[in-house]
Amino acid sequence: MALLLDSLWQRLLLPARFVFFTVIFLGASLHPLEALSDPLTGIVLSIILLWRAYEHVSIGMKTYRFLKDPGKHTMVLPALSLWIGCAWPIFDYYNLPPTLPRVFGLRILGVALLCLGILIRYISIRTLGRFFTAHLKVNEGRRLIQEGIYKNLQHPSYFGMIFSFVGLPLAFCSLYGLTYMIFIGIPSILFRINLEESFLMEEFGNEYVEYRKHTYKFIPFLY
Repeated sequence: MALLLDSLWQRLLLPARFVFFTVIFLGASLHPLEALSDPLTGIVLSIILLWRAYEHVSIGMKTYRFLKDPGKHTMVLPALSLWIGCAWPIFDYYNLPPTLPRVFGLRILGVALLCLGILIRYISIRTLGRFFTAHLKVNEGRRLIQEGIYKNLQHPSYFGMIFSFVGLPLAFCSLYGLTYMIFIGIPSILFRINLEESFLMEEFGNEYVEYRKHTYKFIPFLY
């Protein structure tokens, strides 16, 4: 019975996520019909839904909620930051006086940064291949990946998330949203990174110590 329920839940999880995010995204505007009539808003929503679908079916994500993971709770803060960070710029754009110039060029820049961030995260996931996972555990046969985008950067997928965290509020010309992402969203990523590094240090020991010596944490040439 438990296996049947798990199987059913896994089938329903992706559509449920789509509905949940769409409701949050459009509901935050308080004017969903107006938001849907805006081509750029529709593009941003479509990009995020497509990306969430990819991560859902990628290795390590589609069964994430059904595995015992001692670090699963550490994803709560980044997830909440993402949901609030997505909702607030839309509310700002459709309901508050302008906090940034509401010009087409700025919105396009935001969409471009959002896409760049997703691309970097996609490359990171593809580089890890079957070793990609969203939880703090070591899969059988797992090794420390040090090639490709991981040659110089320890956490490139989180580096990509920074671009997306900045791009989303810019796509809605929201200074409030941008401020939130900088002071809440990015620190939540750092919180998760520190936990992952402690875990990797325990798992790979001196190999990870040596890897850290010649790589940046998650911002090339800076940190």
